[in-house]
Amino acid sequence: MPQKASKEVVEQFCNVEMQGGRLNPAGWQEARRFFVRSGDFVPKATVFVIEESYTVWDPMALPDGTTDVTVEIRPVGKIDSNLRFTPPAHSYHKTACHFKMVFTDKRWEVGRQGAESKEVTESSPRWLIDEPTDFSMVTVSTAIRYVSQQRDATRDLVIKKNAEETLAKLKGPR
Repeated sequence: MPQKASKEVVEQFCNVEMQGGRLNPAGWQEARRFFVRSGDFVPKATVFVIEESYTVWDPMALPDGTTDVTVEIRPVGKIDSNLRFTPPAHSYHKTACHFKMVFTDKRWEVGRQGAESKEVTESSPRWLIDEPTDFSMVTVSTAIRYVSQQRDATRDLVIKKNAEETLAKLKGPR
């Protein structure tokens, strides 16, 4: 079980995630392939915004046979369900997200519309992320695209106003 493969899984996940892969139900469903367990799509969940560049570090083996893969990011802020942007509380130059990786041939399929999840055995073991976050993490350019789409899709004037303010902050100097 080459540990380097666990880094590749996180790199693939980050490519999907940073481009907004889990911002809609279809993308969330597709992203389940990266996880041992995942929950249902959460509409209007918090979206964390990061700078365009990020670094996926080599995995670190843990005593229990799992690995830890660290993704170094530069946070820009977060967008709430009403499309309001909030910068980080602290001025971070960089911070990190940690993904616990498990080498397994088992994963859980989530049942549709409240049905029970069931354990599925795959044909061969592979590295999977132990559990997903309950938020999405996207780059600034993806956040701009997402907020613009949400603004254009709503009739709620408060959300439209919030979206305009958020877009101005995301497009402005940082």
